[in-house]
Amino acid sequence: MAHQITLIPGDGIGPEVAAATVRAVEATGVAIEWEVANAGARAFAETGMVLPDSVLQSMERTKVGLKGPVATPIGGGHQSVNVALRKRLDLYVNFRPVKMLPGLPTRFHDVPIDLIIFRENTEDLYSGIEHEVVTGVVESLKVITRAASTRIARATVSNACWRTCTISGSSSLRTIPPVSMTVNARPFHSMEA
Repeated sequence: MAHQITLIPGDGIGPEVAAATVRAVEATGVAIEWEVANAGARAFAETGMVLPDSVLQSMERTKVGLKGPVATPIGGGHQSVNVALRKRLDLYVNFRPVKMLPGLPTRFHDVPIDLIIFRENTEDLYSGIEHEVVTGVVESLKVITRAASTRIARATVSNACWRTCTISGSSSLRTIPPVSMTVNARPFHSMEA
């Protein structure tokens, strides 16, 4: 049975980038059924909305999405499609693994880099709370709540504990209360105590 994935081709170079990514995924031999859903400038031209409900409904059905770069129309108070998707799907973790690849000549080739960067993705300037103070001067509020800060901290600690216990077989970090790292309002990783 084929895996269903929502494909949001995007705008500008988005369709080209998305098509190349689709070819790479399909080269793995895994059976994929792509469900195309438009967002951004293309969707706005077709529906008058940068993020139509059909995109969110597709994501809810497939549980997996691949999104190319999307454009947000200038003016008219449209929220960024990326920010809107993060908020609507509760995609609060920007998870960036960084690892030095052996044999790759870089400035830091002698440093064994293996780290993961976690960044909260829905608050701070992503809150989108802006207003014009005086003509030509816009103020943007950086909203940071205790709840979001705690949630990203728990996701980070949960991942660190999982990596430590998985890699070393250690149980020393298992005294940390079990937490669930939610990436899209569903458990992504749950560690048992």
